[in-house]
Amino acid sequence: SHLSHWSPFFSLDHEAIISSVTVTSAASNKEASPEDFDIARAVPHIANANGVKGSRIFSFGIMIKAAEPPFHRTQTVVIVDRFHLKNTIGHSIEVRQIGQSAVFNLRHQDSVPLWWRSGPQHLQMRLARYGWSWSGKFSIQSESEGGGEEVSIRLRNDFDNTVFFVLVQVVLRGPSVFVVFKGGEKYSPYRFENYT
Repeated sequence: SHLSHWSPFFSLDHEAIISSVTVTSAASNKEASPEDFDIARAVPHIANANGVKGSRIFSFGIMIKAAEPPFHRTQTVVIVDRFHLKNTIGHSIEVRQIGQSAVFNLRHQDSVPLWWRSGPQHLQMRLARYGWSWSGKFSIQSESEGGGEEVSIRLRNDFDNTVFFVLVQVVLRGPSVFVVFKGGEKYSPYRFENYT
């Protein structure tokens, strides 16, 4: 069956930002279920979303705070997707989890939720144009307060040997982790200046 497992409990006793609550769906090696087709309709930015096998891992960030006056005695619980992909490169990109066939398609300025599948939680990316190879794998796990991790990636076009540099920034905003893709010559990982 395709029933999801319950997340661990969390307390509403005090204001807090709970970094992550995970809900895992049951693994499936059979044909796609109605739940798979619902997800494919809800997230059209994922190519081949209903053709992927294995369990889904949904990560949510939770923020608990008091409501604004005059409702200050009321607790507000905000549940958001834990991971988001944001493309600021200026070109369409494709992002995928290592070992999975589902591909996230992001146009310039798109911001979409990232949902994992079972397996290693590493990503690859490429420009969504002819000839561009997948990058090496990189991780976006950021549990430090404020995030701030950066990864420089060099992409290569196998057709015309063009090189394109991408900076991947992991930014923690409240209970969400934003993976921001920035690209172009100004994001190359090295810069040499000769003042002699």
